[in-house]
Amino acid sequence: MVTAYHLIPFVVTAYPDYNGGAQVMEFAAQMIQPDNSSREVYKGRDLDCIIAGLLPGRPYLFQVRAFNRAGVSA
Repeated sequence: MVTAYHLIPFVVTAYPDYNGGAQVMEFAAQMIQPDNSSREVYKGRDLDCIIAGLLPGRPYLFQVRAFNRAGVSA
């Protein structure tokens, strides 16, 4: 869970601990809403992304997945 403290973009940085022997080709970040719905906030090759529009003091939950030729991370 991530809490934003400033009205500035939030940076998510991710890289898997283990890639299954295949180089990571792409990442996707989803933001989970309080009603358990989700929306994709990033998909691409960069290891970090900026998520704008977060409000101070509110909790945020993100799921980051990695994609490679072996499949998608859990």
